[in-house]
Amino acid sequence: MPLCELGLAGLVVCLLVRLVRRKQSLPLPPGPPGIPFVGNILLMSPNKGWEDFQHWSKTYNSDLISLTGLGQQIIVANTYASSKALLDRLNLSDRPHSVSMGELAGWNRATVLHYYDDVWKLQRRYLHQVLGTRAGLRKYDDLREGAAARFVKGLIDSPGSLEEQCHIYTTDLMLRIAFGYKTIGHDPMIQMAERALESSSEFTTPGTWLVDVLPILRHLPAWNPLSKLHSAVETEKRNIHTLFDVPFDWVKREIASGKPPQSFTGELLSQPDMTPEGELEVKWSFVRSIRTYLPSHLPVPTSTHSQTTWTMFAFFKLMAAHPDIQRRAQAEIDSVVGAERLPEISDMDALPYTYACCLETMRYHVVAPFGLPHRAMTDDAYGGYHIPAGATVFPNLWCVVFYESEYPNPHVFNPERFLCKKRQRSPHDWAFGFGRRICPGRMLADESIFIACATALATLDFSPKVRDGRPVPIDLSQMAGLVSLPTSFEYDAKPRSERARALIMNAVMAH
Repeated sequence: MPLCELGLAGLVVCLLVRLVRRKQSLPLPPGPPGIPFVGNILLMSPNKGWEDFQHWSKTYNSDLISLTGLGQQIIVANTYASSKALLDRLNLSDRPHSVSMGELAGWNRATVLHYYDDVWKLQRRYLHQVLGTRAGLRKYDDLREGAAARFVKGLIDSPGSLEEQCHIYTTDLMLRIAFGYKTIGHDPMIQMAERALESSSEFTTPGTWLVDVLPILRHLPAWNPLSKLHSAVETEKRNIHTLFDVPFDWVKREIASGKPPQSFTGELLSQPDMTPEGELEVKWSFVRSIRTYLPSHLPVPTSTHSQTTWTMFAFFKLMAAHPDIQRRAQAEIDSVVGAERLPEISDMDALPYTYACCLETMRYHVVAPFGLPHRAMTDDAYGGYHIPAGATVFPNLWCVVFYESEYPNPHVFNPERFLCKKRQRSPHDWAFGFGRRICPGRMLADESIFIACATALATLDFSPKVRDGRPVPIDLSQMAGLVSLPTSFEYDAKPRSERARALIMNAVMAH
C-alpha cells in the first residue's frame, strides 16, 4: 500500500477512535437525583409522567431528560426539534427488546415491534405497496364511505353509544380493508378479536414480568414458582393465533375458491411471485393494521393504540363542547356538499375547516403522550449528551403539543391555527411516529377519521345532554396513564333533518 494511502487510513482510524471516545466521554442527559442501586427511574409518575418530564426539562434547561434504573436507560425528548432530530436517525430505527411480550409470546414478529432488520424492511415494503399512496387507497373510497354511513346509523339507532360505534366503525373498516371480511354489527370476528386482546393486557403493562428486568429468568423450568409466566405465554400464543391466523386463513380460502376478496391481504397474496416465506411476512405486516384499528383499553399502546377510535370519540366530544365551531364546520359541508348527497373522501380538499377540526382534535387530545419507543442500536450523541447503545428513547408528544412556541394558546381548541397565513405545525409531523418507524397507514387513518367525522356533522347535531333544564357540563380532561383516553361525557346526537336521516339510511342500503 502506498505510504500516502497508509497514512490516510491511519488518520481515518484515529478520527473514528477519537469520535467514539468523545461520545463515551459526554455526559448523559440530565435527570432528577436517584436512589442508590435503584436509580431515578421510579420517580416518574405512572399517571402523568409526561408532566414530570416537562417539569424536569424546564428545571434542567434541557430538551433531553434521562432516567436510569432497573437495568434500563430511558431518554425522553421534550421538544419537536429534539424528537425529530433523534428519532429520524437510522441508528434510532430499532425497537426496545421485550423478553416477555416479544421473545417469549412472539409479538416481536409484528412490524410495529420488530427489530430493524431485513425482515422488517420486507414487511414495510409490503405495507407501502398497498398503504403508501393516496392513489393506492382510492379503490377503497366507496367501502370507507359506506362504513361512515353505518357509523352514523349506529348513532341514530342506539343513542348514547358513541364509544361503541367508534369501536365498531374502526374494526369493521380494518377487517374489510385488510381482509375483505364484511362484518355485521358486533360481528363474531370482532368479539373474538376483542376477547383475545383483552387477555393480552398483562403483556402490555410495564413491570408485570420480572423476566423483563432479569432476562436470565426465562431459562427457569416451567415448574418453578414463576411458572405463571409460562402459562401466560402459552395463552398469549393462542391469542396471537386467534387474532391473525383466523382472518388470514379465511382470505387464503377465499382466494383458493376463486373469490379473492378486495383487500390489502388479498392483493398481496395474489401476486404471482408470492412465496410461503412472503405470505408469513404479509400476515405479520398486518398486525400493525389490526392493533391500530381494533378497540383496546390496554395501558400501553402498540402502533397508535386505536388512535382512529379515540380521535373520533374526542372529535365529537369537542364538537358538543364547542357549538360555534360545530356550526361553522356544518355550514362549510352544506355549502360544498349540499343536501342531496353525503360527503365523500374526494371532498376532503374542498372542506379545509372540517379537516382542520380533525387536525386540531389530534393535537388537542394526544392519545399516546409518549408515542412509541425507539432503541439506539449504537452509541450516539445529541446536543452535547451521550446516547448510549441500547437506550430507549421516547418523544414527549404531550410536551410538544402544549409548547407555546409551537402552538400559541395551546389549551384552546382552535382549528383556525391550521388555516391562518402562519400555519402552525401539522400533527402529521409527529402524530404517526418518526423516521423509518413512521406509521405506513397514516393516510388511511387520516382519511378514515375525516370521512366519519364529516358524514356525522353533515347529518347530526351533537350537543350536551340536557338534565333538569340545563346542559350537563362536558369535562375535557383526559384519563391519566401511559395512554391518555378521553373521559366519557353525556350528549345528544340528533338528525339535522328527516332528509339527512333518509340519506344515511339510503347509503347503508346501497353499501
